[in-house]
Amino acid sequence: MRLFVICILFAFVVLAALVAFPGDVFGQAALAPGLSELVDRQGGSDSLVNIVVFLEEDNRRTAMMAAAEMSRDERIKRMTAELQGRKAHGRDEVARFLQTKAQLGIQEYWVTPAFAATVPVSELVNLANIDGVRLVVENVPLTVIEPVDERPATGALAATVSQPLQQLKVPALWQRGLSGKGRLICSFDTGVEYDHPALASKWRGTTAPLSASWFSKVAPAALPADVSGHGTHTMGIMLGSAGSDTIGVAPGAQWISAGVIDQGRPLGTTIADIIEAFQWALNPDGNAATTSDVPDVILNSWGIPKGLFQPCDETFATVIENVEAAGIVTIFAAGNEGPTPMSLRNPADMVLSPLCSFAVGAVDNYNIVAGFSSRGPASCDQLTVKPDVVAPGVNIRSSHLDGTYKLLSGTSMAAPYIAGLVALIREYNPNASVDQIKNAFILASTDLGTAGKDNNYGNGLVDASRLLEHIADPTVPVFSLSRVSVSGDGLALPGEQVDLSVTVGNASGNLDLITGRLVSKAASGVSVLTAQTAFSFSGTRLSAINQTPLVLLLSDTLHNGLVLPFQLLLSYGDNVDTDTLTFNLVVGIAPNGTIATHHTDELEVTVSDFGMFGLAPGSIYNIRGEGFSVAGSDNLLYEAGIILGRNALQLSSGVRSAAGGLAASDFTPLHNLSDEWTGSDGGYRRSAQFSDRSAQIPIPITVRQETAVYPSLDNNGLLIVTYRLQNTSLENISNLSFGLLVDFDLTGMESVGYDQTLNLVHHAGASGPQAGLVGLSGVTSFKVFDNGEITKRGFTKAELFDIISRPGVELGAAQSDDRFFIVSAGPFAIPARDSVEVSFAFVGGRNQSELFANAAAARRLHDQATGTDTDGNTLPAVYELHQNYPNPFNPSTKIAFSLPGASEVSLRVYNSLGQEVAVLHEGRLAAGQHSVEWQAGELASGVYFYRLSTEGTDLTRKMVLLK
Repeated sequence: MRLFVICILFAFVVLAALVAFPGDVFGQAALAPGLSELVDRQGGSDSLVNIVVFLEEDNRRTAMMAAAEMSRDERIKRMTAELQGRKAHGRDEVARFLQTKAQLGIQEYWVTPAFAATVPVSELVNLANIDGVRLVVENVPLTVIEPVDERPATGALAATVSQPLQQLKVPALWQRGLSGKGRLICSFDTGVEYDHPALASKWRGTTAPLSASWFSKVAPAALPADVSGHGTHTMGIMLGSAGSDTIGVAPGAQWISAGVIDQGRPLGTTIADIIEAFQWALNPDGNAATTSDVPDVILNSWGIPKGLFQPCDETFATVIENVEAAGIVTIFAAGNEGPTPMSLRNPADMVLSPLCSFAVGAVDNYNIVAGFSSRGPASCDQLTVKPDVVAPGVNIRSSHLDGTYKLLSGTSMAAPYIAGLVALIREYNPNASVDQIKNAFILASTDLGTAGKDNNYGNGLVDASRLLEHIADPTVPVFSLSRVSVSGDGLALPGEQVDLSVTVGNASGNLDLITGRLVSKAASGVSVLTAQTAFSFSGTRLSAINQTPLVLLLSDTLHNGLVLPFQLLLSYGDNVDTDTLTFNLVVGIAPNGTIATHHTDELEVTVSDFGMFGLAPGSIYNIRGEGFSVAGSDNLLYEAGIILGRNALQLSSGVRSAAGGLAASDFTPLHNLSDEWTGSDGGYRRSAQFSDRSAQIPIPITVRQETAVYPSLDNNGLLIVTYRLQNTSLENISNLSFGLLVDFDLTGMESVGYDQTLNLVHHAGASGPQAGLVGLSGVTSFKVFDNGEITKRGFTKAELFDIISRPGVELGAAQSDDRFFIVSAGPFAIPARDSVEVSFAFVGGRNQSELFANAAAARRLHDQATGTDTDGNTLPAVYELHQNYPNPFNPSTKIAFSLPGASEVSLRVYNSLGQEVAVLHEGRLAAGQHSVEWQAGELASGVYFYRLSTEGTDLTRKMVLLK
């Protein structure tokens, strides 16, 4: 009787629930709170909602636990195969339901059993009621964890180790030879500026397909990009470096990225996009047989904002667990909603297991928790202590948009430090499991704040120097190659015999002696004379240098900048060739810019954007340029390069060393050589811009270079070079001298003469073509020198400055076996932000008559462009923009302007709101008077402004349109 009464009461309860809720109460229980509220408000509506359906996953932790003792390679393959082959309960029924009810297509996932679709609100309860449906959530946008502070980073990158890296004691791992080499880092962020100088060389996409290196739902076929700079900043913290300046934890690692936050779509990035990104990360290249494409760690700088889902929400639970079961460590920024308790974002505050959703908080450089850093406990159970660890996150300097650097603050800046450390650990032991790595972070942390783990600092600040104490030694030694150097002057020049010194690291410190065998992988041009050597790690040393030199012989057919690949095969005990280290050796000095060649019927000359000319085989600096040839001759130019100096110490050079040998140019391009374009005078031109930032004491000068040849001229054996020396400082620059060293190698005895009328220094051999240089603007001094009998003559900085600052013409002896000259201009006094011009012309001819004719043509072209027109009239002395006529006007008017020299010109019209309404001219114009007619067309009456922009000035005037 009692049982009967209980059953009756239960029936009444169920009936009451069904009356109170129009849908199936059990089905509605599977709906996320937001969708339940939507059903309550408009349950019968046919309006559409974008959803993700999660299915029950049986024994979802079984695979992860079974895979714990596997190698990383086996773990990835097994877990990926299992996930792709798994069939969740209710999958077929849900698929059939969505095929009939969903709009706009269906997306199914295997990283977790789930579907994404768009369905009518009226069907939500029916969908949720299908047996096997675990959870239905709205496919809502997610957000990046925004920095709380952003500041420009002034000055150059510091060459010293940054404060945050010292704070974490990261250099202790670098000293063990660990840099992250061979490891792969992934970020789920706003994207990455792929060509940032600190990141470009480390992008996996330089050697792998784009689809395996970049995930984007917005622009999958485009190169990685970043709208906000956030993802570029976090990636820099993980592995950024530029030259000797290291800002990242693991500068030897590579990166891939999923641009899943703030990528520009109107609805933002959604839950489904994140799920698909995790699925991509498990198999980026689409080939289940490969595992080197799978990242070691994923940094997550995103989270579900508070209030969107209920506490303890497990939307991403199985996704994260499955990814970590495959061996990928997931690191989460805790959030920037502190100091409020229970302020961590989901999924950073999930507590499925003691190590799941590893959350990182932020401290300042005094190890004080940042006020913004989100606090625990986890909102799920209001008990579990969070975050897990902390790292520096205040005023962190790293890469940002447009190749710049910025200081940002946030837990998104702290978490990358921990993610970067994962790469160093995996380099030490590639098979270290996810749990082992996370436990190492906890055990190697220095307790801060309240004793023990607390809701401000978690387990404390990670001490990188102690991490490897808690990681099992690798089953085989982990070797690394930290340095390769060349004996003597450090250059491996063509034709030289070279001794190599190689430093090998063994991070585990468990061997005394190993042997190495060097193998050249170059197709030709390299002979390995001594290939075998030994490395002694006596005691507990972690690095060793080869005991005997590795000797190479380089062919003289090689060119500077050529990259030679090598392998160093390492053996120990009875283990032969157990590890292979690869490295590249650059022949000579690699060019720090680009080259191009101008051609006419009579002349070809190679120019650069780093202050040098010629650059052909047989010259002082062979980088496979075409040199300087006249009428099809062989290359006649051994060397030509510019010099800038203010005194004997502050001197920047693109010419030979004091010993007469090759030296790297002090000039580095700011804008590389342009493509060839045609000027208004018929000249074929190229432009470039560079500075002397590689000099020991740089001069605050930007050099704008323009080169031009004239193929249509009868006398076309000439190249005009114009330099605009711009003072980029806020102070006047005084006593600046310009020089150009030119060394032609002609046939037999050489003679050099000077023609005052043409301002021409001409160079002739016993026979064959002749060459010379015409000083066109500013060039007033000419000095001729003899090369030595065996080696070319060199100059110290003091000697060079004396030569280019000393006035006059000095020709020396009438003849010599080998002669060269230096022409110079100045000294100049350049006011702040002002500039001066220096120009000259390289000329050539089959004989002296042709040489002089080409010199005269160069002089005539220069005078036409900058001084006097063909009728002998003086050209304008200044830039001037004249008032339009008529004014007011309707519907057309004429605008005139004056140019004292050839220039890039932009003439544009703007309305009174500053909006551009017309472009009247864009391009190069010669010196002189110019005018343009403007047809106002359908524009309304009113005040308009026209602006003239040139290389020398910006001028604006007002005009009135009356209709």
